[in-house]
Amino acid sequence: MPLKKTWFWPALCAVAGLALLALAWSMPAHLRAVDARVLRAAGAGTPSLASHGQKLLAENHPDAAQMLLDAARRSGASTAELESALRGFRPTPAPGSVLSATVMPTPSRVSAAEAAIRTDNRVRALQSLERSRSLAVRELLLTRALTNNSIIPASSSSSGQPFDAAVVLQALLLEEHRVTPGFSNEVFQLAFAANRGADSQRYEQMLLDTLSLAQRLTWDQLHLFMSSIPTVENLRLLSATARTAESNLPVLYAGAVVSRAPGSVAAYLVEHNETGLHDLRRSLAFGEGSVRELLKRNLRLYVPDGETRAGALASFAWRSPQPALLLKWLLFGAAGFLLAAGAHYALPVRPPAPVRGFHLAREFLFACGFLVVILLISEPYLAQETQKADFSFKLRLPAAGSPVIAQMAAQPTSIMDKSLLTLLFFFVIQALIYVACLVKLAEVKRQKLTPQVKLRLLEN
Repeated sequence: MPLKKTWFWPALCAVAGLALLALAWSMPAHLRAVDARVLRAAGAGTPSLASHGQKLLAENHPDAAQMLLDAARRSGASTAELESALRGFRPTPAPGSVLSATVMPTPSRVSAAEAAIRTDNRVRALQSLERSRSLAVRELLLTRALTNNSIIPASSSSSGQPFDAAVVLQALLLEEHRVTPGFSNEVFQLAFAANRGADSQRYEQMLLDTLSLAQRLTWDQLHLFMSSIPTVENLRLLSATARTAESNLPVLYAGAVVSRAPGSVAAYLVEHNETGLHDLRRSLAFGEGSVRELLKRNLRLYVPDGETRAGALASFAWRSPQPALLLKWLLFGAAGFLLAAGAHYALPVRPPAPVRGFHLAREFLFACGFLVVILLISEPYLAQETQKADFSFKLRLPAAGSPVIAQMAAQPTSIMDKSLLTLLFFFVIQALIYVACLVKLAEVKRQKLTPQVKLRLLEN
């Protein structure tokens, strides 16, 4: 009976503390990352890549559907239905009123840039576009008379085919309303300013970005990709990412098309330059909702060891991320408090030291320290530096058929994040030690002992 009385409370506190610790550890909420289980919960019940691909096929976009199929293969998503649909696809002739149908046939085995740079296609498109009623298209065509270009050779020069091809591509997009109104207004303003003597560098950069994407996409893929780009700056970032994506270009394309938010995709890939495409690829396997959640949180993806099924905790962390993170921290703190309480009951302090109630303050301090240490251990990417990229690059395209040369200024590596984290850690530890000393002083002061014994306790 005495043995049971001695070990009941320590055992109870230890078991409860370990249970809370396990519960907190399994909570998929993080400070600087989004858990794969949360993305799986967000993507449950939303359209998959295969569903989006089949929808594109129904709308007569086989090239875009093929790109989604390539992305699905890279992400590990199911591809059987989409592969079957592509094998049985029969293209529907485009309406005769669509100008691009005579210049950019779909499906196509050549890129949009290659089709536009061909002399017969380019001349036919320019002749048709000259009859356009769109002010933006007319301003674009007028820029062919520019002679003081700083990036692309002028249209009138012997190597001016790329300039004309870029003008044709962008004019076709504007003529057929394949871009957002905001993007169309920006293009018009840039062309308008360039035609009236202003610096044409931003306008030329926009043409180069369009041509850069067109070198990697067919017309069918290009106009769908451009249809929801909100600004010229987003176009610049996406084209820069496409140049570095290499085999992951289908992932970039699928992320922009599935989320219908290429601006958010651009911002995410700039913020997470090293791991962004990899994380976007993993999220595509879970469905549209997963991609949107990843872009919304703008955090790195964390894939825990073992099973990543979405359970009740994952659904809670998805719907209420901040309360879930707060609850996780509270559970860690409570676990530390209970473990400290179990140690107090298992190893009681002998007289003359004990003072009623003061052990609670010590256990609270231990819980705070335990919380800090466990967060440093459990939080992914807490001490890692920023991955933000600097896409300040220069492009030169001296002649038709020449490769686009991109030079991107590297973002200087910074140790600021690690330094601040280290300083914060030591500050917290010093604060806890200081408070622990104050608690000990108060405890010694309240003990019913002689002054000599109190001095000896302080020396210890």
